Amino acid sequence: MNVERDPPGAWLEVASLRLRGYALSEGLKVEAINFELSDTDSGPATRLLEAVAASLGWEIHPDEDDETDED
Repeated sequence: MNVERDPPGAWLEVASLRLRGYALSEGLKVEAINFELSDTDSGPATRLLEAVAASLGWEIHPDEDDETDED
């Protein structure tokens, strides 16, 4: 994993899974992490994120921009 600080947070990258996330911090506490899944098969990255979120007691919410509107 690669970590690049970019206040007020940091970019986290797992190159082998084509997974990148921005962790937004407030003081010493992480408030949210917004992930980008770039691989055409995002299953392995999604399973990793689900397992980590569950172990932390966090929830995963899909990006609102990815939802399609029915006209």
